[in-house]
Order: sequence, then structure tokens, then C-alpha cells
Amino acid sequence: MGDNRDMEASAPAGPVVAGYVPDSNGADALALAAVLARVNRLPLQVVSVVTARSNEQVSDEVAARIREEVAGQLAGPEGPAEFELSVEVSRSPAKHLYEAAERTGASTIVIGPAKAKSRLWRSGKVVNSLLEGAPCAVAVAPAGYAARAPEKFERVAVAFNRSDEAAAATAEAERLALASGATLTLVSVAEPVPPGYGAVVAALTASEWESKEEKEKRAALDAAVAELRERNERGGLLVEGELLGGVPGDKLAEASGRFDVFVIGSREYGPIRRTLVGSTSRALVSRSACPVLVTPRP
Repeated sequence: MGDNRDMEASAPAGPVVAGYVPDSNGADALALAAVLARVNRLPLQVVSVVTARSNEQVSDEVAARIREEVAGQLAGPEGPAEFELSVEVSRSPAKHLYEAAERTGASTIVIGPAKAKSRLWRSGKVVNSLLEGAPCAVAVAPAGYAARAPEKFERVAVAFNRSDEAAAATAEAERLALASGATLTLVSVAEPVPPGYGAVVAALTASEWESKEEKEKRAALDAAVAELRERNERGGLLVEGELLGGVPGDKLAEASGRFDVFVIGSREYGPIRRTLVGSTSRALVSRSACPVLVTPRP
């Protein structure tokens, strides 16, 4: 995965783009975007999309009101965080966020809770659209995050397996943990016998399959943890490994309450450098107690 200097060179340079609506969904998205921008030392671009049936212009009065709301929600002990704001009318908030991310070369698009239903847009629909082809990483804030957002992350987790997509997610989690001074935990899940695999594992009992799966996952996890510890020995990064047993989406969601952010890769097929979620990442995004960052395919 390269050394720390390689990671610093590949650190995201584009802004963090927050999709904002003037309600609790928007507050949660802003809070997470502010943490990511602060930790990564990146500019914050706030995109407020007002849904409408026609592409009419936003009045100066409405734009000024939204700017005031955003500034108030981003205000901290040292005053409001710096940000740029664009307010547009669109029938497709997800499409506008795509365009904003591509136009600015964004490192991450941040949006509010996946299950929330805003009076201005349905966050779940927007999240699903973004997770099926966004040009950069997508971060989803859980409900109520604005009330408990930290200054920086202290516990970073990553969903780990032996795929290239998980390797890319692990590299991003490593970089994020280093930038935050956080503990990094690699979380792997040993699955039960997959449905439909009866012919493949006919020679093995269920317990033998699970034992084989667990041993293979443990060996891969231990090797990855050892590599990360060796590479970051001088940097002081604390790296841990955790092996769970069960359905991956369920187990990752259950574990999410112990972390400040969970990083997960896109699934193993689809457009290059796009996010494309599978059942595991979708389950984690919809049920996680902490923010989830979905990295694009390598």
C-alpha cells in the first residue's frame, strides 16, 4: 500500500462538498463535512439544492438566508468556519451534487441520514443515487450527528477483506487516522456458508466451512495489521484488528457504535473511480451509528 509519504502525496486535494437542506438533515451533513474538511485541511463547499419543477433562479433574499443559516450551524468557539456556498433550483439534487463534485474536483460528497425524509428532498433517494456512480468518495452522516460531532476522529474503522476495493478503503482509513491522530481498526467478517454454495462445499460440514473461513480471514487480517504497524512504527499510529462472525452488513452495523467513522470500499465491479455499493456497504450506510465513508473504486 506504499509508505506514509506515498499516502501524503495521494491525499485528497479537492474540496469537501456538503449537500445542504435547511433542516436537521442539512445540519448533520454540515457537521460531518466540517470535521472532514478540518481533519484533511481542505476547503468546504456547501451546495444547497432547492427542488422545484422549473429551473427558476434563487432570489438574493433566499440565498442570503441560507448563507446565514449555514454560517450559524458552522459557528464554533473561534467563529464560523470558512465555506463557499452555491444555491440552485433543481429537480434532481443528486445530479446537481454530481456536477458540483466534478466541477470542483471534490474529494468527498457529504450528505445527511440515508433514511431521513426531508421536506425539501428525500435523503434516502439522493444517497442511493450518489452511491451508484459518484465521482469521488461519499460520506453519510447518521441522524443527530450535529449534536455530537467531534473536533476530530479518535477511532477510525475500515471494513477489511482481500479485495482491491478494500485495500483502497484501508489506505484511505490509514491516511484519515494519521491526519486525525486516531486509532485505526481493521474489521473483518467471517461469513457463514453462503446460500447457493451447497455443491461447492458439499465435502465440508457447516462448522468446517466456518472454521476454514475464519482461519483464512484471520490470517489475512493479521498480515494487514502487521504491515500497517510496521509501516507506521515511527509515526505512532495505533493499529488493531477485529474479526467478527456472521452476515457482514449486520455485523459491521452492530460494531459501528464503537467508532467515530467507518470507511468501506465500493464493490468489486462497476465504473472505475466511481462509487458503486453492494449489499454490505448499503446495509452499513443505512444502519450505521457513526458516519460512513464509501471510497470509490481504485
